[in-house]
Amino acid sequence: MPIVTLERVAGPILEHEPALVVAVTNALTRIAGSWPEAVKAILHSTHPENYSSGDKLFSEQDELPSTIGSDTAEGDSVS
Repeated sequence: MPIVTLERVAGPILEHEPALVVAVTNALTRIAGSWPEAVKAILHSTHPENYSSGDKLFSEQDELPSTIGSDTAEGDSVS
């Protein structure tokens, strides 16, 4: 039973978490031969004031980086 932990900075893209879980499940099903029901995902959202990039907390940055839509692995189905 694969168990995947996904860490992300909390922000306005929380509505995409279901699609992220689908993509991870599809990848593990395809690559590891797992049954979709066997894949377990733990999602952690870290508030921007508790995460930094370089020497700046995300809460101090003007805008958070957005990667939704650009990191989908080839062949993954995100709906």
